[in-house]
Amino acid sequence: MVGGFMHQYGRWVGVALVGMLSACSTSQKTLSVVPGTPPSSQMPATAEQRHADPYVVSMRVAVLAEKTKNYGVALKAYQEAHSLRPNMAAPLAGEGRVYGEVKEIGAAMEAYEAALQVSPHEIEWLLAVGRLYATVGDTEKAAQSFMTALRENPRAVAAYNDVGVLLDRAGKHMLAATCYHKGLALSANDATLQHNLALSQKGVADEAMLLSKETESAIQKQCG
Repeated sequence: MVGGFMHQYGRWVGVALVGMLSACSTSQKTLSVVPGTPPSSQMPATAEQRHADPYVVSMRVAVLAEKTKNYGVALKAYQEAHSLRPNMAAPLAGEGRVYGEVKEIGAAMEAYEAALQVSPHEIEWLLAVGRLYATVGDTEKAAQSFMTALRENPRAVAAYNDVGVLLDRAGKHMLAATCYHKGLALSANDATLQHNLALSQKGVADEAMLLSKETESAIQKQCG
């Protein structure tokens, strides 16, 4: 099944509907901690952690907190990890995921873009930031992110789905169907692609979204 944000956007599946744009910088963002849970800096360290690389410790705390939806702790730990190794992209991407979960869309996009500046070939991050752009209605930037992902990996099934969703929302159903079919050629039993293809064939459009001729032509070349 296609991965990534799997919320409903209208009836189309695959592009996140995650709230309003935030204009604040990531460096200024703070999140509340789940009551009763100490910040990562106050958590008692195990013997292993006391002798471990502080960056590794921070990342372990961040990942665990993110998995348990303790986003305040996760964000603080990712920021600690980034301060320890500013040249590493993973903490920035972690911040992007956390901000996305708490609907801080502007901060999430900023964090993902920073991560991609360090590591520009990460398919998951390209798709994630593209979905965020789609959420705020920036169709061109969303399409650019998805197409970059496909250039990096032409077998990225989730990217074909995401491009198809953008096209369907723009009323380009025939071209959207070619993208879904391209994804299904790689993953024939993918339920998300099958669902969206069925909607596309009905000619359903949730809203009018514009794509430039250049972007549409690039998609046609990739999916056709």
